[in-house]
Amino acid sequence: MGAHATSKPYYVRITSVNPTNGSAGLMLDSDGPNGPDAPRAIGPNQTLSTEDMKRVTWDASTNDGGTFTFEVLDYYKNPVPGVPLQTVTVDELPAPPVYTKETDVQHVPFAQVLKIGADHADMLNGTNDTRKPASIRITNIVQPHDLDTSHSPLQLRDNNGTGTVAQQLRQTT
Repeated sequence: MGAHATSKPYYVRITSVNPTNGSAGLMLDSDGPNGPDAPRAIGPNQTLSTEDMKRVTWDASTNDGGTFTFEVLDYYKNPVPGVPLQTVTVDELPAPPVYTKETDVQHVPFAQVLKIGADHADMLNGTNDTRKPASIRITNIVQPHDLDTSHSPLQLRDNNGTGTVAQQLRQTT
């Protein structure tokens, strides 16, 4: 905790816990992730040692993230002069897209075009319209039986999928 091990605080006092759209959030797992005891909620005015802070977690299963604020305390559990309150913001990432399978093989007749975005959008967007990805990254392009590697079989066309090839997509390393 802190930027330098030699100047870490002895204690911190939680001054506020503000989950967004839910409850709890800040938790102390006193016996660690493999221990028998369940994590317990941490609230305002609770003092934690530096060792306790190593076992603090945020449980986003009951909220959409949130913030918590703490003050740094010295060995005698007094606020350290000149150190402002520290606020930690937890942003819960949106739910990931839902795909029915990891690999989706599409067979295309010889010398024909498969319109992935127009006819097979679920390959890119997933099957749940509320959890579409903001973007995708193509990490591998396989060109079986293609001896001419100077071009890419994957092409980006205009909005309606017709017209000239706007860009040939190539794998980058």
